[in-house]
This record gives sequence, structure tokens and C-alpha cells, in this order.
Amino acid sequence: MDSTVGQIITFAGTPITAYFSSSSGGITETSEHAWGTATPYTQSVSDTASVDVALNPRFASWSRQIPQSVIAGAFALSDVASLQVLSMNPAGTVAMIQATSSTGITAALRGETFRSRSKLPSAWFSIID
Repeated sequence: MDSTVGQIITFAGTPITAYFSSSSGGITETSEHAWGTATPYTQSVSDTASVDVALNPRFASWSRQIPQSVIAGAFALSDVASLQVLSMNPAGTVAMIQATSSTGITAALRGETFRSRSKLPSAWFSIID
């Protein structure tokens, strides 16, 4: 790292916004699918190191139990009776997820928004009842 102090990465002469992910699930996501803004320098590429337990022991495979109150808060609902993944991005991350309350009210979020609000390590997740 010391050898790169003061250096920046540019695209077409302009400094880029750089991203980091600890758990890509084996393939990176484009910035458009992850954060909603397309950039020409963030393309989806294979990331086999992220699913290698020897190289990435904390995030090659992970599971989380999220309290119902956290899920409800993420969707701004009083409670959540069910969750459903509505769509997936091309790289396999959750694009849209919907929650339904016990009174039938529904709310949907982008997968990355839900990941952030519920403190998941990645939008590469599935729901297990």
C-alpha cells in the first residue's frame, strides 16, 4: 500500500469512484445493479477468490438470522409476515425484495437497500424460512 500513496485511478482523465466488496458470491456486480448508477469502468467479472474459504474465510459462505423487528424497520412496516425475492440481477444478487405485513400491506426495496438496512454482508442472499 505504501507504494501507491498519492496515486489515483482515472477513467477518461477523471478520478473514479472505487468500490470494495467482501462477498461477491463468485461474480462482481455492476455499479448500476448494485447502487443504481452505471459507470463504464465497473463491469461484472468472475471473482473466484471471494468464494474460496481459504482466501475469504469470513465471507466465502455466510448465514445470518435477522430479527423480525430489523426486517420490519428496513421496510418501514409495523411487522413482516413474509418476504419474497421479486427479481435477481444478472450476477445473481437480489434486485428487488418485497415484505408483506400481517395486515397485508406490502413494501418493496432494492436488494442493496435491504442489504444495507439489515446489515447483511452482501446482496447475494436467499431467504430461508
